[in-house]
Amino acid sequence: MTKRFRLLSASWAVSCAAAFYLGISFSGSTDEDLAQQSEQEKTSRVSSRAESANASNPGERKNSARPSSNSRNIGSDVIAEVVDLAKLTDPIVRAQGMLALVENLEPGEYRNVVAAFRALGITRDRMGEYGILLAAWAKVDPVSALDYAKENTNTSFARETILTSWVQTQPEAAIAWAKENFDDSRKERKANPWLVGIIKGMASQDLSRASQLLEDLPYSEGRGEALGSVLNELIAQGPDTAKNWINGLSDEELRDGAAARLASRLAEDDPAAALLWAGSVSDASLLKASSDIIDGWASDSPELAQAWVNSQPDAIQAAAGRGLINALAPSEAATWLTQHEGNPAFDDTIQSFAFNAIKREPELAANWIMKVTDTRKKEGIFHRVLSSWMREDTDGAMKYIENNEVPESVARRAKRQLEEQNR
Repeated sequence: MTKRFRLLSASWAVSCAAAFYLGISFSGSTDEDLAQQSEQEKTSRVSSRAESANASNPGERKNSARPSSNSRNIGSDVIAEVVDLAKLTDPIVRAQGMLALVENLEPGEYRNVVAAFRALGITRDRMGEYGILLAAWAKVDPVSALDYAKENTNTSFARETILTSWVQTQPEAAIAWAKENFDDSRKERKANPWLVGIIKGMASQDLSRASQLLEDLPYSEGRGEALGSVLNELIAQGPDTAKNWINGLSDEELRDGAAARLASRLAEDDPAAALLWAGSVSDASLLKASSDIIDGWASDSPELAQAWVNSQPDAIQAAAGRGLINALAPSEAATWLTQHEGNPAFDDTIQSFAFNAIKREPELAANWIMKVTDTRKKEGIFHRVLSSWMREDTDGAMKYIENNEVPESVARRAKRQLEEQNR
């Protein structure tokens, strides 16, 4: 096995799996004779390269049988092979063919190969092979790969994939590029997406450095993605390792979010213990984690989950209650809410109840919306559920509005929607 092939193997493993599963899920039919013949021809060409790769001397690069990139025409045989490869419906052959193809590519050939592949359309079943191409390019010429992605792609996928691969061999160079190429002139507290990709690739090989980069990111969706990668690696090392890492974070916002995520994972085995641990980190961690944990717990053991919620102070009950009412039938959830009627801390809990119950018991949901203590919030909740109610049961919704003292803006909106429906 060549040195270059060894470097690529780790990156390709995940991409090959993606190609395999996506290919199984979305591959088309080849029942017609003509389609079968075309598929066999393409498979034969791609398989020939794979067999050649397997038969060659493991200690040598297989360039002896092929002219160098300076002398051969990249616009002919290799491009044709890329087109054939992308059109294969067998996901295993596609992955094998791509592995053999990139092992033989010269650094200067990737631009045309990637361009040809992209020209075919990056469909869901081609994402695995696209990722392999980008990861392989990053191993031999990451800056050119990034320049191409910057010029030709509109999303962060390509650059994140390239950086995730690059950071495995030249971490500091990749980090420097990510920092130099991120425009933060607007000061929007947006996470550097290129550092997010780097953290994803670095988490498994240098957790300490990945953690340092993570803490430097501002609160954002991107930091949440990066946190997920770090936590996955920590959890693989054991829950105590993950807990110790979280307790050592200096950024309280990051610590609380990480603790909530870990608690939700731990709750799969022991929800009560997970909630206890989240509370030991901070009240904020418990607030963030309680709704999701109680939702799952109440689905399996509603009495135990409800008893835990009832034992907590109002702030925790209100947060955890959003999970509880999702797991209970609307009538049972309404009975639980009765003990908190008129308490402003539960306005958001009532909102969750209304969204959950509006299609099953719309009048019950509307009755509870009317009990929200904040007037503006009450109107906002009613407006958000009204369209759905009107579509499902126009007569029932209009009857309720006519017979109850709903906010004036809600009544006006209902009349406008009724007029629109009757046009």
